[in-house]
Amino acid sequence: MTTRRSAGESAAMLRRRWDPDQLADVRRQLELQARIVRGPHLIASPQGTTPQGLLDLRGLTPRTADDLSIRYLSVERLDLSHARGRLHVFETEVRDSCFDRLSASDSLLDRLFERCSFRSARLSKSRIGRRLVDCDFTGASLRKLTLGENTVFERCTLDAADLTDATLIGGRFVDCTFDGVTVSPLTTFDRCEFRGTLPGLDAGRRTRCTHDGVPVPARWEGQSAARELEDEYLDRYRRAVRDGDADTMPLGPESPPQ
Repeated sequence: MTTRRSAGESAAMLRRRWDPDQLADVRRQLELQARIVRGPHLIASPQGTTPQGLLDLRGLTPRTADDLSIRYLSVERLDLSHARGRLHVFETEVRDSCFDRLSASDSLLDRLFERCSFRSARLSKSRIGRRLVDCDFTGASLRKLTLGENTVFERCTLDAADLTDATLIGGRFVDCTFDGVTVSPLTTFDRCEFRGTLPGLDAGRRTRCTHDGVPVPARWEGQSAARELEDEYLDRYRRAVRDGDADTMPLGPESPPQ
């Protein structure tokens, strides 16, 4: 489902196409469609369709502090590549859509994504659930990612994805690939089930996981490095409290940027 920009269309050009009235129209359509119980739900774009026949929402960039909210919908064939800003996708089914090079940290992607591409997307500090089928996260930034309850990845590609500091609890990974995935001492797979490929974790932590139904030994080669990061964070936090800057501190230790 990966799409390509037309000749001469840079990411900046795609973003500059959107004016406040067009953004407001897309928001209004999403709100109106959410009132319709049965899908599929239909949305029009002032940009028309892409050469691949997807709804052209490329480069969409909300210019307010509000998230782009997609709630209670069943949609397909959307192209949000190169879009920028937080996404709040809740109780929504999305199929055959493109989110390549999306920049949407602190987002929520919830319910079902099927045959969707997130190649090189930036989804750090986001929360993903509950079912992802045949999705491509090649090269995506998933730093500090968390999972919704009982999230399932089926036949998904996470090759070269960045899972630095991700906390993946209770996930199920069925026939997924993890070639070249990046993890850190603060990356955690806890109570996860793997069918097919069992990813190598390097310094990451694996606890209470199974592979093809068989428990796998707990492993955390980066434990000492993680403790150093935690100690460093506590020292910084104490200094921030002393200086009255505690509100500027992250909520927990973080690995340094690569």
